[in-house]
Amino acid sequence: MSRYTLRIARTAEKDLLDLQAKQFKQVVSKIFSLQGNPRPQDCKALKGYEGGYRVD
Repeated sequence: MSRYTLRIARTAEKDLLDLQAKQFKQVVSKIFSLQGNPRPQDCKALKGYEGGYRVD
């Protein structure tokens, strides 16, 4: 399985650090799961951002 490199913007990192512990764990877990599968089954294309996707 391929692994992808993650780059997290400093502004996003600051936002992550402002989350409560439970939410931080959930979000970071999802982010790291994207290294192995950057387009999981629940991803949706972003409108106005060609090649951009979001996950819940």
